[in-house]
Amino acid sequence: MPLPSPSIRLMEYISVVCSLVSLYADIKQHLSARFFALFSSFFSLYVLYSEALYGSCLLVMLMIGLHSYGIYVWVWVTHTQPKPAITRLKKKICYGMVTIGSLAAYLLSFVLSYLGQKNFSTLDGWNAIFSLIATWLLVQKKLETWILWIFISISYFFIFLKLNLYGFALLQIVYLVLNLWGNYTWRKATPN
Repeated sequence: MPLPSPSIRLMEYISVVCSLVSLYADIKQHLSARFFALFSSFFSLYVLYSEALYGSCLLVMLMIGLHSYGIYVWVWVTHTQPKPAITRLKKKICYGMVTIGSLAAYLLSFVLSYLGQKNFSTLDGWNAIFSLIATWLLVQKKLETWILWIFISISYFFIFLKLNLYGFALLQIVYLVLNLWGNYTWRKATPN
């Protein structure tokens, strides 16, 4: 695969920095996470579109909506109710989420392939659907979000490495470490 242009690289690196700040703020449960996530999303959208990862582009567009919703929830909850606690999902909901998510990922992968996406349509579809689920869980402060993000980071690492998007690939390694830390931190803060 050819190397991305210098403008794509710049957008990639800006997105990486905003993503790292966002994830750190998420672990600390700070509202600024949502704003940095929005900035990162806008830059990522440009890069992913230029690399024809259309499932990921769709994901980023939906994530912009989820991050905006997260700002509303975190601001509204902070000012009108006690700070929401980190909680766990019921096992039944977890199984249903994985089943429905897998079916949706398979369908999206088929659609992406049918529409002509040549690069990683199956992984791109899977990552897109489960990233949406993980983001929703993050906004709702569910502990299971971190497990999903760990698997998503590993998957995206290989995609970005193959596409020569080394900044994004390195970001996934850092994400993996931070996701492990987030899981540990939130697990300690979660009542049994």
